[in-house]
Amino acid sequence: MDRCCLFTLIFYLGLFVYACAAGNQYGTISVEGPAFVNREVTLKATPFYPWKCDVEWICIMDGSTTFQTMNGTNVKRYSEDGSLFLKWKASTEYNKAYFYAVCSTNATIGTPMVSLNMKDIVGHCGDLVLLSSVVRGANVKVGFFPSDYHIQRQTSARRTWKKNFQVIQLRNGFYEEDKVSEYFYKLTVFNFDETDEGTYTLECNLGGSTESVHVYIHHCTSPTIQTCYYLY
Repeated sequence: MDRCCLFTLIFYLGLFVYACAAGNQYGTISVEGPAFVNREVTLKATPFYPWKCDVEWICIMDGSTTFQTMNGTNVKRYSEDGSLFLKWKASTEYNKAYFYAVCSTNATIGTPMVSLNMKDIVGHCGDLVLLSSVVRGANVKVGFFPSDYHIQRQTSARRTWKKNFQVIQLRNGFYEEDKVSEYFYKLTVFNFDETDEGTYTLECNLGGSTESVHVYIHHCTSPTIQTCYYLY
């Protein structure tokens, strides 16, 4: 085995050992919500106990052995309810990169690594994603992530939400659409029950529609679990 291959093997073995050790001792890390190319992505790290130090977010690009710190004016780092967050607009170069959070003064304290697997938004309309669990009586949320084509034509862009191919009438207390940002819209179905089950889609008047999301309450066989949720 030549020195290059040996170095690569040792490097990735080190990543594996680090991820296992850090995950058992110091905290967890996850990608929050769906991740799309050229859209804002959020990573969440939750320490098992306060680290009492500044935190650095580290990235390792796919196919690289170089560790780099996530800094810059477009990178947002903040804490909330005991968890740490990293948010930035992720270009395609970050796809399949590995991330972890680490104590700036003690590199042995950190989270495991998480891989960022992003997808492209294709077509003229956008993508539809189930954002919450489907529980009877709860408010169920479906997210719409518009395409660049849709965003560039916002002034003339209109959307039509549908359930089982029938137009949804947006009414307070039943269905409500919120514009979180130009990159993200949210449909809330209030007090979800069996009459709300079905296939949800969104059509854009500029052409095209999203893929469908099938939203159903699933009745579990376990006597201790009343409802589950499925995304088909």
